[in-house]
This record gives sequence, C-alpha cells and structure tokens, in this order.
Amino acid sequence: MLLILTWALIGGVIAGLAVWHLVAARQLAGEFGLPLDDGWIHARFAQNIARGYGFAFNPGEPTGTTTSPLWTLLLALGYRLTGEHLFTGIALNYALAFGVCALVCLLVVALTEGRWLALATALVFAVTAPLSWWLLSGMEPVLYPALALLGILLHVRRRQLAGARGLLPTVAFAFAGLARPEMLLLFPLALADDLLSFVRDGRGRPVPRWAGKAVLHVLVFAVIVAPMFLYNLKVTGYPLPTSFYSKLQRTGVSGALVDERVTWVAALVGGPALELWKLVAVWARDNCLLILPFFVGWWWLVRQGLSRNERDRGSLLVPGLLVIQPVAWALVGGYRDPAYQSQRYIADLVPLYVLVGMVGAWRLGGLLAPLLGRPRPPARRRRKRRQQVPAIGGASLAPRGLWLSIAFVVAVLIASAARQPASVEVYANNVRDTTQMQVRIGRWLRNHVEGKALLCVNDIGAIGYITDMPVLDLQGLVTPEVLPLRSMARHLDGTGPRLITEFVIAHEPDYLVIFPQWYPFLSMRQDLFTPVFEVVLPDNITNGSNVMVIYRTTWADVPQDETEVEG
Repeated sequence: MLLILTWALIGGVIAGLAVWHLVAARQLAGEFGLPLDDGWIHARFAQNIARGYGFAFNPGEPTGTTTSPLWTLLLALGYRLTGEHLFTGIALNYALAFGVCALVCLLVVALTEGRWLALATALVFAVTAPLSWWLLSGMEPVLYPALALLGILLHVRRRQLAGARGLLPTVAFAFAGLARPEMLLLFPLALADDLLSFVRDGRGRPVPRWAGKAVLHVLVFAVIVAPMFLYNLKVTGYPLPTSFYSKLQRTGVSGALVDERVTWVAALVGGPALELWKLVAVWARDNCLLILPFFVGWWWLVRQGLSRNERDRGSLLVPGLLVIQPVAWALVGGYRDPAYQSQRYIADLVPLYVLVGMVGAWRLGGLLAPLLGRPRPPARRRRKRRQQVPAIGGASLAPRGLWLSIAFVVAVLIASAARQPASVEVYANNVRDTTQMQVRIGRWLRNHVEGKALLCVNDIGAIGYITDMPVLDLQGLVTPEVLPLRSMARHLDGTGPRLITEFVIAHEPDYLVIFPQWYPFLSMRQDLFTPVFEVVLPDNITNGSNVMVIYRTTWADVPQDETEVEG
C-alpha cells in the first residue's frame, strides 16, 4: 500500500506542478501555448505527416527530419487521433515523465539495491525544476531521457539478459539516437564499457571475445538508425538533421578549423572545461544539497566500474556519460550554456545528476554511520540489515541515522521545490513571448493575406503552422540551401549577407518576416521590402530579438487587405 501511495504521490506531483505552470502561462499570455517556436516546428511536421505528406514542412516538398524524428512521429500519431497538438503533446510527455521517474527508481535499485532510496530519488526528480517545462514544451526533452535511461538500465542489467534479450540495450540506445542526435553517443560508450568489462575479467583474448559479441550489436544499431542518415543525405545532403548544423558555434573544433582567432587550446581545453563548470553550476542551482553527494556518488560509481571483483563490478556508463557528453558537445558544437532554454539540451543528464547525488548521499550515510548511531555491523551482516532497515538518504543505519536520512530527503525535496516559482515564471514568460510574437505574426498573415503567399522567415514554426503557407527558412532548418550561405566560413569572409540577399531575390518571396537586428542588410533594402506589420516585446526573454517585422516585397502578387504599418 505504501508503495502504491508513493507512486500516486509522484504522479500527482508531476501533474500538479504542470498545472501550476499552465495556469500561470495562461494568465500571462492570455491563452495556452508553447514556450518556444521550436515546439511549433514539431507541430507543423506532425500535422503534415498526419495528412500524409511525410517529413515535409511545406506540403509536397520533402524536408530533412526534425532534430527528434521519433518525437515528431509520436506527435503525428497523436495529432492523427486528436486533431490538435498542444494537449496531445502534454499528455504524451506526462506519461513519459512518469516513466522517467520509474526508470530512475529502477536504475537506483540496480546500482544499490536500496528500494527506499530508489523511491526517494524518483520523488526528488519529480520535483526537479526543469521537468515541468520539458513536459509542457511540445518537444522531446522527456522522450530522449526516457529512452537513454531505459538503455542504461538494460545495459547495467545486461548479465541478466540471455539470448536475443541481450540486444535490448542496443535497441534502446538506437531509439534514443532517433530521439536526439546527442544520444547516438550512448551506444559507442556502452561498447567501450563492455570492452573494459572483458579486459577486467582476466580471461584470455578479451578483444576478440568482445568484438565477436559487438558485431551483432553494431548491425542491429545500424539497421535502426541508418534510415535517418540515409533519408537526410538524400533530401538535404547532410547526414544529421539540419538543425544540428545550424546551431554549431565558432568556439568548437569546427570553429578552430576556419577561424584563426579560435585557438586550439581554447577549442580543445577551454570550451570543455567551461561546459563542465557551467554544468555543475546549473545543477548546484537546481539543488545545492546534492552537489557534494554527487561527487561522492560519481567517484563510487567509477570505483565500482573499475573493480576487479566480479561480484562488486559495476558499469562505467553513467559516470562516463556525465563527463563525456558535455565535453563531446563542446568539442564538436562549441560551448553552449547548459542552462539554455531550461536545460532541454542536457535533459538526459539531469535525472542522472539527481540519481548520482542521492546515491552519493547513501554512500556518505554509510561512511558516517558511527556518528549517526551505533557502529556499523560487520560486513557479513550488512547486506541482511540493508533489507531490514530502509535506506533513504543514507545507508542502513540505526534508528537515529534513519531519521537523519529522512530529514535529508525532506531537505532535498524542499531545495528542489524552492526552484519551482522561478521555473513557473520562466515558462510563463516563454509562452507569453512566443504567443505575442510568432503566433501573433502568423495570425496577422493568415487574416490579412489572401491565397498561398510565399514567406521568407527566420522563425518558421508558429508562422508556418498557423498560416499553412509555404516558407523559405533563413536559418536553414527546412531550406538546407541556406546553410552554406550562413556558415562560419561565409561569416568570416564577409560574403554571407550578400549571398543571403541574392538567395532572397532569386526566390522572390511575397513576404519577408525577420528580426531586423539579425538581418540589417535585408531590412535596409527599402527598394525591395516595405514594412507592413511589426511586433515589439520590451520584456522579451525568449526570442532572438525584441522586434519582428513583416515586409511586403516588390514581387508580392497576392492580395492584402491592409498595407499600413501596424504594431
């Protein structure tokens, strides 16, 4: 009964916090909505998939996959059943959020055998601030952690998976890669962890034995993920979704290759070090009480993974991922603040932070047992006592230690809950900004422009979804021809503005919808573009600029019922 009540509490907490966020956003924005224009991009793709157009932003024009093709397909299935995307996406993400809590619980049990510790960890994650934002985002920040944790759990328990079931971790990792490109890293890390396990067991010829096992896993992984690469290559010329390339920063290795101002020391050392430092700072803000235990838990997992005792040997996948993933992104994509957009780019690492922090608290409780009650029992009695005395914030302790453990869990819950008001405020402001800018722009175009005008825009999501008009994407997400024009090389040689202007002129759109601050070389061309509507957000915290303007072009051949400047 207590177990059922605990899970009911976790489900209620997730739902209650989501409702709090929704109500606050509704009051501020005047309607329910999405916090980012990116969510509207998924909605547009899902809409067209449900209509039978496949992966196409503009009906009839095949486009590369979204950053999360798996989420887009799930949303399309839901859209097909319900005819709407907002609350459909929320319902899907709520189920996934509950699933993430369950997987966190199971993973803690697999690592420590502490069932009460596992339940406490799941509850702490349920009140961790970013979760509600992710759940309501209309995007994939709950899907890919769910699949990543499922794969990690199956990998940790891989010795119990006989026969064909031994392939389940690989299948989970492959689907995680379809939910977020960064998750493609999980599979090679798992293979490396397996190789180290073969080496540590001391038997002869570990590499050939590992390779013989790995071949089948590589084939299964390739069969699942290859269609995404092949489709994108055929349609866009790029193996990964175009959104990956549009977000590359000059501070990484790709920047050092083309920009002599970016030193290799900065790209190889400075960026990764800053990424890790900011990551720890973000987690300390989420819950400062778990920082010290996190390092203790991380080190304990490393020691378990390196243990030569087969009975005690664990996996290095969790501690390795916590370091390698942010470092790999900093190297490949350049430094990106982990807190950016409510941590949606590190959503798989946040539950691992909570998990490792709570495991570290459990280890600290065991180390401090003599200070909390009677001395620790002999090793031969410790396992039996752990089954008798709940381990929550500490190891199996005397009654005094148990109460201190409970007090620690309560304190951790309060520390996480204390971040909720700030999370609610951010979400509400995000919804307000997106609704009052991109959604408002889209509605103006829908209501004032007749026919199917060709739009050239830099934020395609809400505008494309609401107007149902074809778009040219100046960011290159659904118009990959733009990506070379706005590459780092073009930025450095100064030819980017001229090339983008030539691209716009060659395609002769009816309307140009841009942030003038981003494209001053376009907004200054009064001979080509006449402003007809603008939105100004003085308190904007979400969009790339406070001002977005609609320009009617000289090529426009669609009727417009009013042309005066509005705002």
